[in-house]
Amino acid sequence: MFPRLRDGVILRRRLAAFYGQPSDRVAVGPAGRVFELEDDSFEFLKACDGRSDFPALQARFPDLLDASASPRRLARELASDPALRELVEVAAEPNPSDPRQVVETPGLAAACRVCVWHLVSVCDLSCKHCYLGGQARRRPFTEASALATARNLHAVGVEGVRLSGGEATLRPSLLRRTAAALAEHCLPFSINSNAAGDVSVIRELFASHPAYARFVQVSVDGPAEAHDSLRGRKGAFDASMRNISRLVKAGVPVTVVSMMHRGWLGREAELFDRLAESGIRHWAVELPVAAGRWSGGKDPLALDQDGVRAMSLALISRARSRPKAYSVFEINQVFRRPAEADEVQKDLSSPVCLHHLGLLTIDEAGLSFCSIFGKAFGRRLTEFAASDCGPSSFLAAWNRIARARVGHRLRDNPACRTCRLFSACQGGCPGHYAHPARFSGCDRHARMLAEVRLSVGRSLRSRRRA
Repeated sequence: MFPRLRDGVILRRRLAAFYGQPSDRVAVGPAGRVFELEDDSFEFLKACDGRSDFPALQARFPDLLDASASPRRLARELASDPALRELVEVAAEPNPSDPRQVVETPGLAAACRVCVWHLVSVCDLSCKHCYLGGQARRRPFTEASALATARNLHAVGVEGVRLSGGEATLRPSLLRRTAAALAEHCLPFSINSNAAGDVSVIRELFASHPAYARFVQVSVDGPAEAHDSLRGRKGAFDASMRNISRLVKAGVPVTVVSMMHRGWLGREAELFDRLAESGIRHWAVELPVAAGRWSGGKDPLALDQDGVRAMSLALISRARSRPKAYSVFEINQVFRRPAEADEVQKDLSSPVCLHHLGLLTIDEAGLSFCSIFGKAFGRRLTEFAASDCGPSSFLAAWNRIARARVGHRLRDNPACRTCRLFSACQGGCPGHYAHPARFSGCDRHARMLAEVRLSVGRSLRSRRRA
């Protein structure tokens, strides 16, 4: 009997990272669940390669496997353990798992965990909060450069890739080839889409790559007229809802993300119910980041602090009245900081970018759209193309980013050292500091969210007392 990693499972180990974290040894299950591992557990899972049988593993891992147990007993014990059952299966005959499911990366400054890959900049909508500012990039990806980028992302050991845009479905052949390259390198991927156009390529990719296609994230930003107003096209809401239904019926996991804005303030229950009735099981609500066209939040649709608070409380009230409407319902940013696991708390000795430390954003022109990269690192890095280099050069570029992130501490920022909101704000994002090149100054967007977080908490506590 031969234990093997299930298709879609990946193992990642960062060896002697400059900034070590518990996430330096992880297994990621087929549904995206992340397990942090000790070294012996990592070695055991790595050895579950479909070529070694139970007796060989018992001899190698006497502290983990009972030497007197029969293979059938060990198989039953494995199947009864929820975590192991998700990661490992047992084959009656040798059935090797793909060696590319395991990546061990030496020489990292810090783990590079998730990549947001802006595959295209073209789009069929004109969103008022577009982070790209509606600007087309000058160097679109080709199939060859997409293949090179997938190779580099695998070498640096990312745990997942989010394909975004623009609207990636507008270049279906490029999207197909990129998804195939990621799956070939055993890299899980998801797709961001407005779902306002033809989504047949998404259904095709999830059918073609069931082990590594994770989910589709679709934007729905209010009831019809509110969504269409933010997205800049009449009829966009109806088109997206039709396509969401098609994707759900095809068995594609769909997550809906809705941006808070004034257009659906007071209509929270209406959108809550409509999405629940469409078959969506995972709904996340967010506040647009103050970037791109939304910089400064000056658009008439932008919510102020009172508006964010009112919308949050209304959504919480509706969720409490319909607790089974969604498997997952979350209000991100207001209650959760993005890319943060288990609400890890910063202190003043923490790196300024800890919550986004493992996040990499790329397009063909450079390694990030984050404003801090251009302001703090200069054009040499922001014009570095991910496909124009080999894995070692790509790793060196990531290390330059990561060392800057961990090399600047929150105590270096005078605005954080004396701020009464630090525990709720956690230092904000240095890309939005008043002086990002010096990693100093206040992130007013994060400050506003901290005020809302505290205010909503007080309201909920007073309601419970009443």
